[in-house]
Amino acid sequence: MTRIVFFPISLTTRMAVQSTQDQNQQKQRLSVYMTYFLSILGGIGIGLNSFSTSLYTTTLASYHGIGNAEASLWVGLVATGFGLTYCVSPVLLGHISDKIGRRLALVIAMLGFAGTNIYIIAFASHPLHLVIANAFTGFFYGFYWSPIEAYLSEMTEGISMKLHAKSLSIYLVCWSIGLTIGPFLGGIYDAYGSMLLAFYALVVIAISAAIMAGRYIFTKQEIADFKKLAKRLGTSVPEISIFSGANKVRLTYLKVGIAFSAIYFAFTNQILQRIFPAFAVVHMDSGLLFNSLSKALTASILIFFLGIARTITLWHTGVISSRARVNLLFIVALGIPVANLFIYLFPVADALLVSFIVYGLFNGYAYCVGVILLMELSKTGKGLKAGIYEAAIGVGFLASTFISGIVSPFDPYAPFLLGTLVSAGLTAVLVVVKLWSKRRDQG
Repeated sequence: MTRIVFFPISLTTRMAVQSTQDQNQQKQRLSVYMTYFLSILGGIGIGLNSFSTSLYTTTLASYHGIGNAEASLWVGLVATGFGLTYCVSPVLLGHISDKIGRRLALVIAMLGFAGTNIYIIAFASHPLHLVIANAFTGFFYGFYWSPIEAYLSEMTEGISMKLHAKSLSIYLVCWSIGLTIGPFLGGIYDAYGSMLLAFYALVVIAISAAIMAGRYIFTKQEIADFKKLAKRLGTSVPEISIFSGANKVRLTYLKVGIAFSAIYFAFTNQILQRIFPAFAVVHMDSGLLFNSLSKALTASILIFFLGIARTITLWHTGVISSRARVNLLFIVALGIPVANLFIYLFPVADALLVSFIVYGLFNGYAYCVGVILLMELSKTGKGLKAGIYEAAIGVGFLASTFISGIVSPFDPYAPFLLGTLVSAGLTAVLVVVKLWSKRRDQG
């Protein structure tokens, strides 16, 4: 009789546990999927904003009778506005997101970005106003990418390191898709509408992202409860990482490579996103393939193909092993300077199509390898660690746009030579560190 009584109770308990486990996993999947969608919206936002402010700078400069040389200076200054705050905001705001939770951070970021674009629509009448707007954009995006990277890492690392790497890779693929679509939309707005329409669209995108974040991203307490429940139900597993037994010498090279990957990604990337559109309209030779198109639309198409190439390598980085990602650090270091050099040597649209695709491949590896390896190495304070990485990107943004703004009035092609020299210098340093670490490891 006892067995008859307890059998259904035991069965009911197992069914309840299974139901709770299924609900838990369903909530996790939905939240992660919505994070990917937020990444697409964020990428569209920053891509469309970069392209639009670049062209709108030349429009406002022309309205005020500013010549080409001074207009080039303003294009650089406007682009510098983003890096001016983004080199600091990810560290500060990523750390704050560790305290207040990812949901609130993302909502604040997108509402702030919406307000920034409203400011452009309502008040921007001089390039200086766009410098201020880009500074606010850099600030609020410091409250966006770092929390998303940290959130995905927190939600997946307890399941498996393979899923952890794959989820971060998918996030970056979604970001790249958005960043590919954004400039393309900017070219369409410029060719067939009004550039101001782009800023109205950005307001809608930002508010939509804020609503999605508020609805689907877990709070800090919900994340903690989720992890406890997963552990109790046995759905989490211990972290397994190839870095667990790594010595300090190898880790030194790895950390330098991760830091450099941020600058490899950021330096010429920012020149192409925020300075090239304005450069193309005035200085680029359309070549044969693009002869019938406006130069603004041509620039958007070139950046679109760069984005497709970048997206491919962002996906590939997530499906290979951690050891392969470590090896890619050095391959990126060799490939980025070569890709930069070809952009500088052949600034004709036909040739740039090939150069942009090659650059996009290495650019994607640089970003994705750095983010995944950093998150695999980080055990706590992921928002702060992601913020430091994004801040390193901000340093590359700031340096590239500031120096480009200074040199481009004298030589419009100089920013692309600048990207070549900087990336080659980083590669030389990384080679020295690699040889040093190998010698110390053997000794």
